[in-house]
Amino acid sequence: MEQLGGRIRKLRESRNMTQTELSEILGMKTYTTVSKWEKNENFPKGKDLKKLAEIFNVTSDYLLGLSDTELGKITTQNKHHEILTLCNELNEDKLKQLILSHYSSVKSFAEENGMPYSTVRSILERGIMDANVENAIKICSALDIRPEIFSYFLETSKGEPEILPIYNKLEEQRQEKVLSYAKDQLEEQENSNIISIFNKSQDDEDYITDYVEGLVAAGHGTFQEDNLHMEVRLRAEDVPEDYDTIAKVAGDSMEPMIEDNDLLFIKVTNQVDINDIGIFQINGKNFVKKLKRDYNGGWYLQSLNNSYEEIHLTENDDIRTIGEVVSVYREK
Repeated sequence: MEQLGGRIRKLRESRNMTQTELSEILGMKTYTTVSKWEKNENFPKGKDLKKLAEIFNVTSDYLLGLSDTELGKITTQNKHHEILTLCNELNEDKLKQLILSHYSSVKSFAEENGMPYSTVRSILERGIMDANVENAIKICSALDIRPEIFSYFLETSKGEPEILPIYNKLEEQRQEKVLSYAKDQLEEQENSNIISIFNKSQDDEDYITDYVEGLVAAGHGTFQEDNLHMEVRLRAEDVPEDYDTIAKVAGDSMEPMIEDNDLLFIKVTNQVDINDIGIFQINGKNFVKKLKRDYNGGWYLQSLNNSYEEIHLTENDDIRTIGEVVSVYREK
């Protein structure tokens, strides 16, 4: 059966839509995420899969390869009832209970199913709709939950809230009573959610999730790890507007500006200006360095830490410029 990436590409092309146009509709900064989806190098999150289904007017089942019918619906009443019942129970608490009923801990579940513990824990904290689709299906499979449960969960979240059609059927006087009660409930909710800024914890801050796709050395170079795709949780206020990918730093040669384990936001380009910090691949090894040129016109890479020697480049070296560092992210 056709894979997810192929179906996204086919649907996009059938509507004469470019990857850039689809990315803009999805609210993404660049087309690279869509490109990776179509190559099956990466998978959409649940909420992105839902958006794709809405944009192309197809079911999530079709996108996931569970059905060959674009507009197919579950028609058997018993099956509909069974799946709907399970979907209503498939919240994060239920998911954790299922995990602990099969495994000694969440950590052992992650290890035995080849998933990072931090990824599983993040899904349980933030919700399955924010999860990478591949990870969500892995969890369903490990717990003997049919994958169509997840796709149906996406489908049923498309519609308008249940209260709206009921409200619209009420007489005007009854609508006013509902509105008055709703306002009281909202005021009570907002008052109960007031938190002093002095007691604001890390969990209350706005965070986003992205992925580290590369490893770069602030030292003697590191080889790229194949299929590196590490989920990271980032403070939204510290994420730049314009970047293409994220890399993790290994080493201290760029201190004090860039430290070991920092994350680098990178703008992909094949040209970096002199004195700018970029990502370079030299003879198969990745470096983060400052690009310099000597008085004789020779190029070299400079570390900010004086303990490291300059790396002089020759015509015999296999050199690739990967991109320019636009921002540095560090855990507080």
